Amino acid sequence: MPRPKPPTLQKALATISDIRLAASKETIALDETFNVTLNFKMLGHLRETFVQTAWEEAYDAHDTVMRMRYFVGLDKIVGGLFRKKVIEPVTLARTAKFYWSRNPELPHRIWVMIINQDQIPRLPNSEDEARELFFNVTKVFSILGADLGRGKHSISARIKAKWGRHSFIEHGTIQKFSEPIRVHCR
Repeated sequence: MPRPKPPTLQKALATISDIRLAASKETIALDETFNVTLNFKMLGHLRETFVQTAWEEAYDAHDTVMRMRYFVGLDKIVGGLFRKKVIEPVTLARTAKFYWSRNPELPHRIWVMIINQDQIPRLPNSEDEARELFFNVTKVFSILGADLGRGKHSISARIKAKWGRHSFIEHGTIQKFSEPIRVHCR
């Protein structure tokens, strides 16, 4: 009879946390537009391993680019159970490029450059700033009141994140929904 394997505690690769969904107005007219702001963070092992020593190991293994893709959209909750898409999922891509830094102010040989979906490169000054740029997301959606229709509506955000396998992390996908907010169209 084979021995039973001891239970292993496997750390979650990532979780979507601190989700905040907020509308600029709670009451709107049908011909009026309003903004819905979505904020969230990626936490867990994925974020914890995104450090300079891992970047250096990846660079030495010729693994110089890491991509995160976030798919975010807004749904209207119909009947308390069903979801109708108000805004189709939008892809927000973040790219981390590991490079040989010749900056004398940095004490490390290998550093990271974060490029957001608008192709704007940012050079963080610290590991914490690099994690914030790469794993914290803010997206503003504009919605026309007529897209919702008259009445009271519950709107929720659908968030999905994907990343590939690298020398310091396995690939993964995670999805989560936000708590609904209430909007009244008159």
